[in-house]
Amino acid sequence: MNFYKFKTDFENLLINNTDPETGEINSAIFDQERESIIIDALLQVKNYSHNISIIDEQINHLKQLKEEEKDKRDKLKSVLQNEITQKEKFKTPLVSQHWRKNQDEMIFNQEFDIDFDLPEDLVKIKKAVNKTELRKLINEGNSYNNVGFVPKPDSLIIK
Repeated sequence: MNFYKFKTDFENLLINNTDPETGEINSAIFDQERESIIIDALLQVKNYSHNISIIDEQINHLKQLKEEEKDKRDKLKSVLQNEITQKEKFKTPLVSQHWRKNQDEMIFNQEFDIDFDLPEDLVKIKKAVNKTELRKLINEGNSYNNVGFVPKPDSLIIK
């Protein structure tokens, strides 16, 4: 039962239980049928609520399964990364593997300070470093205090 059927049932109830000559409602039949329509609608709401709770349980179960599968994948991939040397490559019609060289992660040891003659609550500044340009400058031989690199291991790519 949906809203439109519920509304139509009530309209039909009024039409069918109204005396066309006097306009009076036959209250005995009207009350019984009205109660029946309302009980049907209440049961439908209860069914919708039950269906929603089942769907929520299924969603939670699927999220849990997803996390378990991710953990299994990551553990097996970690074992493979330790087992396969970077010179080895495997390629079959079903699966291929290669290594991707990761760039070292850039780190900063100091915050940048900018002074203003305004109250602090009036100043909002977003401080950002263009890491791509900074990396280019460092690779060209420039050096900067408090900027360094942390090596990141290469990634095993499996397709």
